[in-house]
Amino acid sequence: MKNFKARILILAFAILSVPSMAAPSAGVVKKRSPKKTTQTDVLQDISLPMASGELQVETAAEQDQRDRANAPKSKVEIGFSSWQPYKLNTFSRVSDLSDYETVGVPATNIGLYTPVSRTVDIELGLDFLVMRREGSVIASGINVRQDQTAYITSLRFGASYSPWSLLKEKLHPYFSAALLPTMVVTRRTAFDDGVNDLGLPMELGLGGVVQITKPIALNLGISEIFGKVQNSDLKGLAVSAAIRFPI
Repeated sequence: MKNFKARILILAFAILSVPSMAAPSAGVVKKRSPKKTTQTDVLQDISLPMASGELQVETAAEQDQRDRANAPKSKVEIGFSSWQPYKLNTFSRVSDLSDYETVGVPATNIGLYTPVSRTVDIELGLDFLVMRREGSVIASGINVRQDQTAYITSLRFGASYSPWSLLKEKLHPYFSAALLPTMVVTRRTAFDDGVNDLGLPMELGLGGVVQITKPIALNLGISEIFGKVQNSDLKGLAVSAAIRFPI
C-alpha cells in the first residue's frame, strides 16, 4: 500500500511540473527571426522627388509647330531706287525732242522674298518707272510744245545669296542676280503712234539687309542693269533702299 501511494505522488508531481517547464519564464522575450527582404519591397520603398514640369514629352504636333515657328519666313519688300535707263529711245517723227526724264517718284519696286535655304532667297517682284520727254511740233503754222510719257514696267525673277551675318546677326550682306522681262509703253501723240516694246535685261547687285527691329529690316543695295528693249538702252547704275517685313 505504501508503494502504491508513493507512485501516485510521483505521477501527480510530474503532471504539475510539465506546464511550468513548457511556459516561458517571466521577463523573457521570444526573438523573432528577421523578415526576408525582397526586391519588390526595395522598389516600393524608393521614392524619387520630381518637380512639376521637370519631365516633358514633346508630341509630334508640338515639334512640327516649333519647327514652323523657327523656319525662315517669306518677306515682302517695298522700296525705291535711283535707276534710270542710259538712253530711252522710242520712235518719233519729230527731231526737236528732249531726252526722257523721270517724272514724280523714282523707280519703285515691290518684291516677295521666299527662302529656299538658310542662305538663298528666291525673289519675285515688280518694278515701275515713269519718264517723260518734251518737244515742239508745228500745228497750223504755230510752234506748239507737247510732251510724251513712257511707262517702264519690269517683272523680276531673281535670287540672292547671303552666306554671312555680321554685328551679332544685325547685318546680312548678300549678292543678287535677276532677269527683268521689261515692257516700254508710250501713248499716241504728235511725236509718234505710241509703242509697246519688249526686252529682257538682267541685273547684278550686292548689298546688305540691316535688322532694325525683330520683324522689320532695311535693305540697302547697289546694282547694275544690262540690256536693251528695242532701240532703248536700259543700262544704268542704281542705288536702292527698301523696307522688308515678314508675312
